[in-house]
Amino acid sequence: MESNNGKKMKKREKRVLLVSPNIFAAYSESLVRYKVNAAPTLAIAMLASIAEKEGYKVKAIDLSVSSESEFLSCLSEFKPQIVGVTFTINHYKTIKNIIPFVRKHSHAKIILGGPHVSGFSIRSFKELKPDIIVIGEGETAFRKILQRKSLKKIAGIVFSSGHGVISTAAIHAEKLESSPFPDWSIFDISEYPRNSACYSIEGSRGCPYSCIFCDHSVSGNSYRTKSPKFIAEELSLIKRLGFNRAFFVDDEFALVKAHTIRLCCIIIKKNLQMEWDAIGVRLDHIDKETLSLMKKAGCRQIGVGIESGSERVLRIINKQESIKQIIAGVNAIRQSGIRTTGYFMIGFPGESKDDIKRTINFACSLRLTYAETSFFMPLPNTPAFALCSKKGRVLAQNFEDFESMHKITFIPQGLSERELKAFYITFYLRFYFRPRQIFYLLQDSVQNKTLACDLKSFLKLLFGAKHEK
Repeated sequence: MESNNGKKMKKREKRVLLVSPNIFAAYSESLVRYKVNAAPTLAIAMLASIAEKEGYKVKAIDLSVSSESEFLSCLSEFKPQIVGVTFTINHYKTIKNIIPFVRKHSHAKIILGGPHVSGFSIRSFKELKPDIIVIGEGETAFRKILQRKSLKKIAGIVFSSGHGVISTAAIHAEKLESSPFPDWSIFDISEYPRNSACYSIEGSRGCPYSCIFCDHSVSGNSYRTKSPKFIAEELSLIKRLGFNRAFFVDDEFALVKAHTIRLCCIIIKKNLQMEWDAIGVRLDHIDKETLSLMKKAGCRQIGVGIESGSERVLRIINKQESIKQIIAGVNAIRQSGIRTTGYFMIGFPGESKDDIKRTINFACSLRLTYAETSFFMPLPNTPAFALCSKKGRVLAQNFEDFESMHKITFIPQGLSERELKAFYITFYLRFYFRPRQIFYLLQDSVQNKTLACDLKSFLKLLFGAKHEK
């Protein structure tokens, strides 16, 4: 390109800044907040890879480890044409501050994505005032926006035109392997604690189950997997980056036994020698054969959503899993040598004091390595939300009130806020302060070489619980 005087003009470089909101607000009222660490974000790494393929220079900033002044420097020095932010309802208050901050210090177009705006796209567009909202699984829409396609022809976005706010229907990706591997190089790993500097990996999307508290706005109920060979290759890439640990973020990791076994066999054959965790595993979909291969393939820890120790409550929340299946699954995991974290909730609609006591007793009876509980949160885009107005009192009046799952936003009939808080504290004191559990934790800390850090967290949990009480 030349100017009138014949001198060559430099073509303006296309730039995208991708932003991860601060995660710590969501855990500010949690008794286990001391164990929460920031980690590189998979969604940001995936979008970065797409943008780079379209010829954009990409920079990422994680506000969990970066200051406001560093964010300002990114905007003023990097000068992006596009700022992309992905978030959940827990970050809503943060996003309301981020958008005017970007508007004040940049002329960039703002694109929002994630579960919250996918469930409330029009309302979010009007309240938050971005330039574009991407609904659901956003890779294809994001790519077409970067290609400067006509917005009216892009599926799954919300934008404003001369005719008002326009929303186009979202579609789910059928071929999960069509997008490039995530680009983790955009993160400065030195900014993260050593024990959290692991990479997330996605082997599947969607969940065919319909628990009343779950939001399926992004990936829906259609369960789709990447091929075992593709997943193993992505693990190999993570290994080549110099890391020996990965973290599967699938809603349902081991839903199809044959797929899981095939993946484990490929990992074993490749001799990757890396550890990995899976946080979304249903206890009625695992058995000794699968767990044995998972352990051999490097599985270090499994996260299981148990939710309640009451059969009645499990039916209310449509868990489609029995106490008997939960016990059998936890025992099988323990026997395999894989660590287990059990996730529970208290304060469900229709739940009684006796139900919560059963949950606490049940958690203590299971052979779990770790356990976490939170208060049930009636997310506005879930079946539970409508039920709550009939079964108790909803304290949350707007999206900002859903900032933390460790903050009470709903009180079931027959319970008080004070009683719920007392049960929450009792859960942690009862579960962790037992000789068997203390032995498990010490053994685990010695093996992981995190004894000093874990002891500090353990004492903070003890004194934090006593202070709350």
